[in-house]
Amino acid sequence: MALTIYGKPECTDWARSRSLLDSHGLGYDFKDIIASEGDAQTAQAISGGPSSPVIVFTDGSFLVEPSDESLTEALSHHGMI
Repeated sequence: MALTIYGKPECTDWARSRSLLDSHGLGYDFKDIIASEGDAQTAQAISGGPSSPVIVFTDGSFLVEPSDESLTEALSHHGMI
């Protein structure tokens, strides 16, 4: 997967980002930070706080609770769309 997503399944920010990713047919590995304490700790170490979603690209760059515009820009920058 080109993206790893750390998030809460019921999070509205994640729902919005998921919709955008799905609309472009992009795959991702979703890590549920509610179900897994380890994934929650990893997400917090990356983002610096308890955020959802944390979207991590293969080059290690990441976005925290991105707007649709910033997520689209990052996907374009990474050649994914």
